[in-house]
Amino acid sequence: MRKIWFAILFGCSVSLSSLAGVNEGIKAYNRGDFATSFREWQTLAKKGDARAQFYLAYLYEHGNGVRRDHDKALMWYTLSAEQGNVEALYALAVKHASGLDVPKNKAKAAELSHLAATTGNRTEKPDLANTSTSANTPSTKLTGLNEACAGCHRAGINGAPKIGDKEAWAPLLAQGPATLYKNLLQGTPTMAPKCGATELSDAEVKRALDLLIQAAQ
Repeated sequence: MRKIWFAILFGCSVSLSSLAGVNEGIKAYNRGDFATSFREWQTLAKKGDARAQFYLAYLYEHGNGVRRDHDKALMWYTLSAEQGNVEALYALAVKHASGLDVPKNKAKAAELSHLAATTGNRTEKPDLANTSTSANTPSTKLTGLNEACAGCHRAGINGAPKIGDKEAWAPLLAQGPATLYKNLLQGTPTMAPKCGATELSDAEVKRALDLLIQAAQ
């Protein structure tokens, strides 16, 4: 199983002690010490830290350092999402789009994905438009989808290959564009159809994938 390297996320509203605790959990996770990660994140999650809640949910969902418990994972994802955590919002969007642990609801998935792309707490907005020429600059509507895609691909949620990570994208690129387009349009167990932005046309989501592919080449 490919190890997921969590990014350290900074928030101005988070205390230094809380930030240190979350980051200690991240460091422990990345060296395979899931027990320490669980201990650090559980303490902070119970105190209301949205990032710790997301990471704790991830541990419960995948059974790292704790017995797998999808109900607890869903609970912590929800609590984190209610505070505007982008990663948690996208994780829930994927679940609603695929019917994983919750009733399948594409409208809810689209709502969560849009909320993450427009009002989430990420301080740095992704900009894939810069990977293409000015003649191929996507529309404002498509840029929103790029942000939706980036929500998972920037943080590596559910094993999503990170933007620009050539090594991580290589196995996917080897499948060929047609397979990648099909997966994007129809969704997979870990990715919502059209990244949750189901109101967009097939052509628009394909263009978004083209930008992701360009960034990985």
